[in-house]
Amino acid sequence: MNEYLLQAKEWWNNLQSRERLYLAGGAIALVVMLAWSLVWDPISDGVDDYRAGVLQKQDDLIWMQQASQQILTMQGSQPRGSGNQSLLGLLEERISALGLKSSLQRMNPEGSNQVKFWIAAGSFDQLITLFGELEQEQGVKVISLSVTATDQPGLVDARVTVARGA
Repeated sequence: MNEYLLQAKEWWNNLQSRERLYLAGGAIALVVMLAWSLVWDPISDGVDDYRAGVLQKQDDLIWMQQASQQILTMQGSQPRGSGNQSLLGLLEERISALGLKSSLQRMNPEGSNQVKFWIAAGSFDQLITLFGELEQEQGVKVISLSVTATDQPGLVDARVTVARGA
Protein backbone atom coordinates (compact mmCIF):
# COMPACT_ATOMS: atom_id res chain seq x y z
CA MET A 1 0.00 0.00 0.00
CA ASN A 2 2.85 2.35 0.86
CA GLU A 3 4.26 1.71 -2.58
CA TYR A 4 1.11 3.05 -4.24
CA LEU A 5 1.14 6.07 -1.98
CA LEU A 6 4.78 6.80 -2.83
CA GLN A 7 4.02 6.49 -6.54
CA ALA A 8 1.04 8.88 -6.22
CA LYS A 9 3.15 11.36 -4.25
CA GLU A 10 5.91 11.21 -6.83
CA TRP A 11 3.38 11.69 -9.66
CA TRP A 12 1.91 14.73 -7.82
CA ASN A 13 5.31 16.25 -7.26
CA ASN A 14 6.19 15.82 -10.95
CA LEU A 15 3.17 17.92 -11.97
CA GLN A 16 3.52 21.61 -12.71
CA SER A 17 1.93 23.95 -10.19
CA ARG A 18 -0.76 24.98 -12.69
CA GLU A 19 -1.72 21.27 -13.21
CA ARG A 20 -1.81 20.75 -9.44
CA LEU A 21 -4.12 23.74 -9.13
CA TYR A 22 -6.49 22.39 -11.80
CA LEU A 23 -6.56 18.91 -10.26
CA ALA A 24 -7.11 20.28 -6.76
CA GLY A 25 -9.96 22.54 -8.03
CA GLY A 26 -11.51 19.60 -9.89
CA ALA A 27 -11.25 17.39 -6.79
CA ILE A 28 -12.93 20.05 -4.67
CA ALA A 29 -15.67 20.49 -7.28
CA LEU A 30 -16.16 16.69 -7.41
CA VAL A 31 -16.44 16.48 -3.61
CA VAL A 32 -18.98 19.34 -3.57
CA MET A 33 -21.06 17.73 -6.36
CA LEU A 34 -21.01 14.34 -4.66
CA ALA A 35 -21.98 15.90 -1.33
CA TRP A 36 -24.80 17.76 -3.03
CA SER A 37 -26.17 14.78 -4.97
CA LEU A 38 -25.64 12.12 -2.30
CA VAL A 39 -26.38 14.08 0.88
CA TRP A 40 -28.07 17.46 0.53
CA ASP A 41 -30.51 16.79 -2.33
CA PRO A 42 -32.03 13.58 -0.84
CA ILE A 43 -32.40 15.27 2.54
CA SER A 44 -34.02 18.30 0.92
CA ASP A 45 -36.43 16.12 -1.08
CA GLY A 46 -37.26 14.15 2.06
CA VAL A 47 -38.05 17.34 3.97
CA ASP A 48 -40.31 18.53 1.13
CA ASP A 49 -42.12 15.17 1.06
CA TYR A 50 -42.47 15.27 4.83
CA ARG A 51 -43.96 18.78 4.72
CA ALA A 52 -46.44 17.74 2.01
CA GLY A 53 -47.38 14.70 4.11
CA VAL A 54 -47.90 16.85 7.19
CA LEU A 55 -50.17 19.22 5.25
CA GLN A 56 -52.19 16.26 3.94
CA LYS A 57 -52.48 14.82 7.45
CA GLN A 58 -53.63 18.20 8.76
CA ASP A 59 -56.33 18.34 6.07
CA ASP A 60 -57.35 14.78 6.96
CA LEU A 61 -57.50 15.71 10.66
CA ILE A 62 -59.72 18.73 9.96
CA TRP A 63 -62.05 16.58 7.85
CA MET A 64 -62.18 13.86 10.55
CA GLN A 65 -62.94 16.43 13.26
CA GLN A 66 -65.81 17.84 11.18
CA ALA A 67 -67.14 14.35 10.43
CA SER A 68 -66.84 13.46 14.11
CA GLN A 69 -68.87 16.52 15.08
CA GLN A 70 -71.55 15.58 12.54
CA ILE A 71 -71.70 12.03 13.88
CA LEU A 72 -71.92 13.24 17.47
CA THR A 73 -74.65 15.67 16.47
CA MET A 74 -76.60 12.91 14.75
CA GLN A 75 -76.12 10.48 17.62
CA GLY A 76 -76.84 13.07 20.26
CA SER A 77 -80.08 14.34 18.74
CA GLN A 78 -82.57 14.33 21.54
CA PRO A 79 -86.29 14.15 21.05
CA ARG A 80 -88.15 17.43 21.13
CA GLY A 81 -90.42 16.03 23.77
CA SER A 82 -89.45 13.95 26.74
CA GLY A 83 -86.83 11.24 26.20
CA ASN A 84 -89.17 8.79 27.99
CA GLN A 85 -92.25 9.83 25.99
CA SER A 86 -94.28 6.93 24.65
CA LEU A 87 -94.38 6.34 20.93
CA LEU A 88 -98.14 6.91 20.97
CA GLY A 89 -97.76 10.30 22.71
CA LEU A 90 -94.90 11.28 20.43
CA LEU A 91 -96.97 10.51 17.32
CA GLU A 92 -99.96 12.47 18.61
CA GLU A 93 -97.71 15.44 19.35
CA ARG A 94 -95.98 15.41 15.93
CA ILE A 95 -99.21 14.78 13.99
CA SER A 96 -100.86 17.74 15.74
CA ALA A 97 -97.83 19.97 15.17
CA LEU A 98 -97.90 19.24 11.43
CA GLY A 99 -101.64 19.92 11.10
CA LEU A 100 -102.64 16.32 10.42
CA LYS A 101 -104.75 15.93 13.59
CA SER A 102 -108.05 16.46 11.73
CA SER A 103 -107.07 13.75 9.23
CA LEU A 104 -106.15 11.19 11.89
CA GLN A 105 -108.85 8.50 11.91
CA ARG A 106 -107.49 5.94 14.32
CA MET A 107 -104.30 5.11 16.23
CA ASN A 108 -103.60 1.72 17.81
CA PRO A 109 -100.52 0.76 19.82
CA GLU A 110 -99.09 -2.64 18.93
CA GLY A 111 -96.78 -3.52 21.78
CA SER A 112 -94.54 -0.97 23.44
CA ASN A 113 -92.53 -0.06 20.34
CA GLN A 114 -95.04 -0.07 17.46
CA VAL A 115 -98.07 2.02 16.55
CA LYS A 116 -100.46 1.66 13.63
CA PHE A 117 -102.44 4.70 12.49
CA TRP A 118 -104.79 5.71 9.70
CA ILE A 119 -104.92 9.08 7.95
CA ALA A 120 -107.88 10.10 5.76
CA ALA A 121 -107.50 12.98 3.26
CA GLY A 122 -104.25 14.15 4.83
CA SER A 123 -101.56 16.24 3.18
CA PHE A 124 -99.05 13.99 1.46
CA ASP A 125 -96.28 16.57 1.97
CA GLN A 126 -97.00 16.80 5.72
CA LEU A 127 -97.08 13.00 5.98
CA ILE A 128 -93.65 12.72 4.36
CA THR A 129 -92.36 15.50 6.65
CA LEU A 130 -93.70 13.53 9.62
CA PHE A 131 -91.82 10.39 8.53
CA GLY A 132 -88.58 12.35 8.04
CA GLU A 133 -88.79 14.07 11.43
CA LEU A 134 -89.65 10.87 13.23
CA GLU A 135 -86.70 9.01 11.74
CA GLN A 136 -84.09 11.75 12.01
CA GLU A 137 -85.01 13.15 15.40
CA GLN A 138 -86.52 10.19 17.22
CA GLY A 139 -85.21 7.04 15.53
CA VAL A 140 -88.76 5.99 14.63
CA LYS A 141 -88.99 4.16 11.31
CA VAL A 142 -91.89 3.34 9.03
CA ILE A 143 -92.45 -0.43 9.04
CA SER A 144 -95.35 -0.56 6.62
CA LEU A 145 -97.09 2.06 4.52
CA SER A 146 -100.09 1.96 2.25
CA VAL A 147 -101.00 5.22 0.49
CA THR A 148 -104.02 5.84 -1.72
CA ALA A 149 -104.61 9.05 -3.68
CA THR A 150 -107.85 10.93 -3.07
CA ASP A 151 -109.85 13.03 -5.53
CA GLN A 152 -108.26 16.19 -4.08
CA PRO A 153 -104.71 17.00 -5.30
CA GLY A 154 -102.03 16.61 -2.61
CA LEU A 155 -104.30 14.68 -0.22
CA VAL A 156 -103.99 10.96 0.49
CA ASP A 157 -105.44 8.20 2.60
CA ALA A 158 -102.72 6.26 4.42
CA ARG A 159 -102.33 3.26 6.67
CA VAL A 160 -99.01 3.38 8.50
CA THR A 161 -97.16 1.23 10.99
CA VAL A 162 -94.14 2.79 12.72
CA ALA A 163 -91.69 1.36 15.24
CA ARG A 164 -89.08 2.83 17.55
CA GLY A 165 -85.65 1.28 17.29
CA ALA A 166 -86.56 -0.93 14.32
